[in-house]
Amino acid sequence: MRLRLRSDFLPLLSPSQHLLLTYLTHLLHHLAQHEATTRMSPLALAIVIAPSLISGPDPLEDAAMCMKPGRSLPAAMLRNSDTTKKKRGGGGGGGTIVGVLEMWIRDWPDVSGEGRKNEKAVCRCS
Repeated sequence: MRLRLRSDFLPLLSPSQHLLLTYLTHLLHHLAQHEATTRMSPLALAIVIAPSLISGPDPLEDAAMCMKPGRSLPAAMLRNSDTTKKKRGGGGGGGTIVGVLEMWIRDWPDVSGEGRKNEKAVCRCS
């Protein structure tokens, strides 16, 4: 089941969180359009940004939430943890912050309600 960002996720955010994340994902969406030059896909951008967006009481739970969807924390990290795998949803990466950010960055025009733009981004950096 695919998360519907606009109807399921965005209403859960406070107005300030929504505004900040909208601006951030808009910027990241524009950067992702230059993937051929920067080699930073929506997934790569999400992986880089996700850890700065979370700070819970359990660092391992935070790390699990920042994994690429479908990936798990290394076994050594889980072995040395007091936190149970059950608490982290089996250690899998489905429903991770990275997964949500990747979708939001990739689908920013649709999520924001601006629709797809037909123009192709041109990178003027070299």
